Amino acid sequence: IMARYDDLQFVIGEILANSRAQMPEGGCIKIYEGKQTTSHIEVLIKDNGPGIAAEMLNRVFLPFVTSNAEKRGLGLSLARKKMIHMGGMISAEPCDSGTKISLLIPLAKDKL
Repeated sequence: IMARYDDLQFVIGEILANSRAQMPEGGCIKIYEGKQTTSHIEVLIKDNGPGIAAEMLNRVFLPFVTSNAEKRGLGLSLARKKMIHMGGMISAEPCDSGTKISLLIPLAKDKL
């Protein structure tokens, strides 16, 4: 893949931290491989928490957007910035129960 280890660690860490924060009584977080094309691989992170409120869904990756009064709302914004910088994408959508985050990570051209 075409990504720095620290950047991917940060992105995935932020997503997992947000998922855990939304499930204080516990829950399930799954990480699995999605589709792969000649240029990207998709990593999906799915939880069974309460999900993202509809009015927050299109703003969740913007700076200073948070549902936690104790946080600043910068983590997912920085994660999005890192994904774009590496040539990838990040998106969120509601799923059966909870939230699904999709990471499109670019593949190294010499590994194709």
